[in-house]
Amino acid sequence: MKTEELINILAQSEPKKPIMTLGILATCLIAVCGLLTKLWLGLRPELDAMTITMSFCFKTLILSSLVLVSLHALKTSSVPLGKFTLKHFAVFLAVFLCASLVYEWMTTPVAQIANLFLLPNFKSCLVYVTLYGSFVSIPIFFMIKNSAPLHYERTAGLIGLSSACISALGYSIHCPIDSPTFIVVAYGLPQLTLYIVSRLTFPHFLRW
Repeated sequence: MKTEELINILAQSEPKKPIMTLGILATCLIAVCGLLTKLWLGLRPELDAMTITMSFCFKTLILSSLVLVSLHALKTSSVPLGKFTLKHFAVFLAVFLCASLVYEWMTTPVAQIANLFLLPNFKSCLVYVTLYGSFVSIPIFFMIKNSAPLHYERTAGLIGLSSACISALGYSIHCPIDSPTFIVVAYGLPQLTLYIVSRLTFPHFLRW
């Protein structure tokens, strides 16, 4: 059997099972992170009072969208000839987030935004999103290891990125700060860190 024929067979027969299983696993991991956050750190004041604010909905929408995009990218990267079909959604998300940043910087004093990074919440976001993500990446890695990625470095990096996005969403029910700038920095740094670490660590173990 030629290599091209083998790749075509894998592309046709393997994606369905990992895609469905990865989605279920991600849902369970989000629930576990959320439960740990509730029991260990507690809910943010509004949620504890059973109320939902627009700013909380905004942050949840951004983080949920990042989970969706990163998981889809990981799924397509973990199978031969996988195709990323959320390009327009990813572009829209980036534009929406940039517009939110511009609006915040035009309507909010710079000192007020800067003071958010002096609060204990900033350090907590960095620590817990990274910590959660490190553990979340383990089951996701073993699931992807049973797939057939062609681009090991890219797939390995996406394991870390999707793990960090899942962890950020699970942790966010504790953090009361919904500033777009804060979200980009406090949640983005752990995501970037886990992406880089995973890209450097996992490729060797993903190889057939």
